[in-house]
Amino acid sequence: MNINNSNLHNEKIKYSLLLLSQRYNYNRWIYNNIQRFIGNNVLEVGAGIGNLTDFILSKNKLTLIDIHQPYVDYLKAKYSFCDSAAFTVLQTDIQNIQSSPVSGMTFDTVICLNILEHLENDRTAVENMSHLLQPKGKLIILVPALKTLYGSMDISFDHRRRYNKKDLRSLIQDQNLDVLKLYYMNFPGMIGWFVNGRVLKKQELPAGQTKLFDQLVPFFSFAENIVKPPLGQSLILIARKT
Repeated sequence: MNINNSNLHNEKIKYSLLLLSQRYNYNRWIYNNIQRFIGNNVLEVGAGIGNLTDFILSKNKLTLIDIHQPYVDYLKAKYSFCDSAAFTVLQTDIQNIQSSPVSGMTFDTVICLNILEHLENDRTAVENMSHLLQPKGKLIILVPALKTLYGSMDISFDHRRRYNKKDLRSLIQDQNLDVLKLYYMNFPGMIGWFVNGRVLKKQELPAGQTKLFDQLVPFFSFAENIVKPPLGQSLILIARKT
């Protein structure tokens, strides 16, 4: 299946997903930040075209959901080699799971990367994700950080908001979730996003810049492993179901 010929919901989002799928070091960096919290019965919310999925295929049981049917069709074709008993792809809106088969499932890990910013009801989404978690299960969230970075690219990519630490703490309040980790990542990306989205008013990720950035990711990752930056382009939350 050729995703370039799919009738996807937004051409700019499709372009950014395809571009990021080619940035292995960046995707690996995100995975390295969360891998030790990932169990063996995993739900990935908003799986898109599988940029993270590629790293977690080895899990015992993996369920992917996405609100957009073209992505669901693409994921089924991309991972058609997977054992259907342990690998499931469903068209589901995490804001409304009551009528979805996923509502009767539970997981030891729920992963939601760069999804909440697109949703009208992000609090409902987090409530539903908490509901799907087993006791002591982990919720892993990554969102775009810092309201001051919100600009033309956010608008182009249908971002409703960007987050700070207080926002994420508020979202999981009263959801039977305890915060294990909450920190910013990708300080250099924050600078690039500000310049492109606030100063230059770009509407797409610059391909050349992202390619160069991906080549430099090992150095950025090494530095941020030593000292967590005070700010960053992204914000990561790891929480545990009580």
